[in-house]
Amino acid sequence: SELLDWLTLRLSLTWRESAAPAPALASTARPAALVYPERQSLDALRELVGLGYYRGILNQLDAIEAQQPQSAAFVADMRGLARQFQFEAMGRRLNEAAHEN
Repeated sequence: SELLDWLTLRLSLTWRESAAPAPALASTARPAALVYPERQSLDALRELVGLGYYRGILNQLDAIEAQQPQSAAFVADMRGLARQFQFEAMGRRLNEAAHEN
């Protein structure tokens, strides 16, 4: 608070208060059920994730999407994690998928 006071004085700032944003309304539509790829595809992806092989992961995700279009939501989720190099999170999701299959 002392820093803000100092900045206000030195820079001749005038602080304005804004209203808090309205909370977003909860959607009544449920998200589509996540369809996991076949076991072999998951195992191949798990191996690549374990190696941290970014290009191989993206190639495997492309193959899964082409061969198993019903898994598009899973692929999109995993692709987002891969682009952020979140390999540990990907590993956790793959373990969850293994328990679901």
